Amino acid sequence: MHRKFLSLMFLVIMSVMLTGLSPLYAQRSKRMRIAVLELTPLKVRPELATGVTDLLITELVNCGEFDVLERTQVAQILNEQGFQQMGVTDASAAVEAGRMLNTDIVMIGTLQQFDQSLVINVRLVEVSTAKILFADREVADNNDKLIDASSLLIDSITARVTGKPVVRKKPQRATRQTQTKVPDDQLPVRVFHANRSQSSGSGQNDKRDDKEESESPESGTRKRAREGFDELDRETR
Repeated sequence: MHRKFLSLMFLVIMSVMLTGLSPLYAQRSKRMRIAVLELTPLKVRPELATGVTDLLITELVNCGEFDVLERTQVAQILNEQGFQQMGVTDASAAVEAGRMLNTDIVMIGTLQQFDQSLVINVRLVEVSTAKILFADREVADNNDKLIDASSLLIDSITARVTGKPVVRKKPQRATRQTQTKVPDDQLPVRVFHANRSQSSGSGQNDKRDDKEESESPESGTRKRAREGFDELDRETR
């Protein structure tokens, strides 16, 4: 009896330890619902922070591991409740927003500029416990690198939440078909031969036309008129 009790306790302890060490995503039977609040701009334009927020949402959707709320939907719900989402940097405000949005996780963060570099700082807050599950950042050398930085950041966060690396499929680019130039000596040559019968017939037709023109009534009239004028001229002299 005592041995059975100890064996049962050992199994319970091991199951608890394994559950505690397993990834957060593995503890749930369905995908977690996540909302991304507007990043707080620090020394950058608010429009740039909004654009990076959209990039993060897009990358979360593309990874396929979360149920992501659209930014417009988040803004509409929070605006109806009178909640200002931009500037949220603490866990308590994130939990309040998460309850309004009915989500499991809320992502908050900042976009800050250091010299020419831009740093994306994000934190994942669990709504049920108000705990910060993960915090991560990614650095972009300039504005053009923000897309790559957002992708790398979401890959890192997804791997930590799910416990498995993210494998992205490379987009297939459309290949342009190039026409190969054919050498001049290999180009097809077409030879046109004139039809002799048609050529001879054409010459005869030309002669016939000249003859008809010379024998036309209009030509005879002109000739007789010219002879009359010449005869009149001789008489007057």
